[in-house]
Amino acid sequence: MKRTSILLVFVSLVFLCACAAGGYRAKGPESAILRISCDRNFAPFTYVDAAGKPAGMLVDIWSLWVERTGQAVRFVFSDWDGSVQALKDGSAEIHSGLFKNESRAKWMDFSTPVYQSGIAVFVPDTPGGPKSLEDLRGKKAGALDGGAPLDYLKGAAPETTVQGYRGYREMIGDASSGKIAAFADEEVGGWTALAELGLSERFTTIPGAYVPRQFFAAVRKGNDRILMLVNQGLSQIRPEELAAIEALWIPQNARHLTPAKGAAQQ
Repeated sequence: MKRTSILLVFVSLVFLCACAAGGYRAKGPESAILRISCDRNFAPFTYVDAAGKPAGMLVDIWSLWVERTGQAVRFVFSDWDGSVQALKDGSAEIHSGLFKNESRAKWMDFSTPVYQSGIAVFVPDTPGGPKSLEDLRGKKAGALDGGAPLDYLKGAAPETTVQGYRGYREMIGDASSGKIAAFADEEVGGWTALAELGLSERFTTIPGAYVPRQFFAAVRKGNDRILMLVNQGLSQIRPEELAAIEALWIPQNARHLTPAKGAAQQ
């Protein structure tokens, strides 16, 4: 989804940041640059646009964070699993935004909430399509590998065969053709992917299957200095600024949410 306008607050960022291979770099010594890991295909939150530049709602939030803290950053892109692994192996100091779960909490420390989102289950919008999680019993459903929606679907629909996918196109293609009966995803990301494929009108979500979740930035456990800096910068972003960023990126058929409480305290 393309932005129709540019936030005025980011104008000064032109003087701070320049595009670089593999990321978006604020000028400064390499040793002083914090690397932020992102998924390259997680529109509208993080992705690489047609010009090869970082884009997305979380990129905008982090760019505003750079303006407030003066901290140089470089966005490092890979697939979803790679974005998490980059934090784990030290290729990045910060993850741009993800859900909490027990396995991540064993080796990650989380920031204050960055954004309120949620997991939804998408199904074909047909008279005979599934209307509840119970309707998925004995059927196949999908979710992207390595994410919270996959874990949610396995727990919420235990009698459903859950298939993992590496990308949206194959997953949505299988849902469209009937190879799987449904797919679970972060709601905004799912609607954005459907819109890009021209399939928004052919899908709906299962009522009652929506699970509110919060996005958090993450650092490796014990990295208190960087976590303190992350939270310090987030605290300087005003709720109305987050709401303006949200308005640029969230599809009309997805929930428009107020910023997560705690993400931008005065």
